[in-house]
Amino acid sequence: MMVQIVQGMIKDTSGRYHDFIVNTVLTNPVLFAHLVAWGETLVGISLFFGLLTRLGGLGGVFLALNYFAAKGSFSTLSAWTGFDILAAVMSLACVVLPVNAIALDRLVFRRKRRIQPG
Repeated sequence: MMVQIVQGMIKDTSGRYHDFIVNTVLTNPVLFAHLVAWGETLVGISLFFGLLTRLGGLGGVFLALNYFAAKGSFSTLSAWTGFDILAAVMSLACVVLPVNAIALDRLVFRRKRRIQPG
């Protein structure tokens, strides 16, 4: 199935990204299928549970922008392009904003307060 998806992407991409798809991804479809599955799973777990939220947000931005580029959405905008952009913006919000207030990050990486003398 990954080969069919990648072959469908070839006509919509250009430049260095097209060369990467043709020369690297298409020659190793099983490896990239596993990488995408693991990436989506780990980003989802990270953002759902709030563990390593900033790292998960960066991964989410990377995945969303990669899907955006794979569809060739730079040249033609479709209804699905909005979902990729929205996913990238929401993931970027997890990187920039202090979203770990009610997340596991707060419990795991709790900072100890230093008592100032005087």
